[in-house]
Amino acid sequence: MFAAHGAMAACMNKYIAQRDGSKYTLTILTGKISYAEAYELAQTASKSPALLPEWVDEKGKMITRALDMKVIRPMPVACDDKPMGVVISTTFLVARPLNGKIYLKFDDKNTVALEQQER
Repeated sequence: MFAAHGAMAACMNKYIAQRDGSKYTLTILTGKISYAEAYELAQTASKSPALLPEWVDEKGKMITRALDMKVIRPMPVACDDKPMGVVISTTFLVARPLNGKIYLKFDDKNTVALEQQER
């Protein structure tokens, strides 16, 4: 779907959305969050659903909160000082279509701008 295993790839922040009615399942590839950080965020969110990722607008205002968050695997797409990126799956209930750039707020320190992956 995204990058192949092997050498480190360039910084990448992309998503693919699958729609089922008003439910969107996003597969996210981001180098802005490490595998270890994503795993910790998912563990914390499993205990407190209020800590699940939020889809926010450009100004940081919440549009909707994720229903779940699953960490899939690490990927060689590091950004900034991260050793490696991660593939995450998450689901949102939302009436508006997902097109182009979206912003996901994982916590107070990590809001990631994601571009839609061309199929």
